[in-house]
Amino acid sequence: MNSYVQLTKNNLIQCTQQKGYIPSDTFTPKYSLGEVHEYLTLLHSGSLLNTQVFGLTAGDAPIDIVQPLTRPVSPNVVRVILTAIRDRKRIIVNYRSLDNPEVQSE
Repeated sequence: MNSYVQLTKNNLIQCTQQKGYIPSDTFTPKYSLGEVHEYLTLLHSGSLLNTQVFGLTAGDAPIDIVQPLTRPVSPNVVRVILTAIRDRKRIIVNYRSLDNPEVQSE
């Protein structure tokens, strides 16, 4: 982690509340494209058994890849979902379909 922090100046901020690092406002991916499919592929491949990347796990969340994503997904959205999974919190989702643009909340 120290090597990554040194190589990617200003990408991470040490957070005492979470007892680790969090992305800074100026975070830019250095070792990936920053796309969600890379993260999901990493989770699915079992690569997280490697102790150097264990911090990326989402707890014991079952991960499976159904099909490639067809549109961009914001890493910020995925971060909120994974944080909710890890902390066993709920999230509120507003759904809007292409056929019906009105928001449907559940």
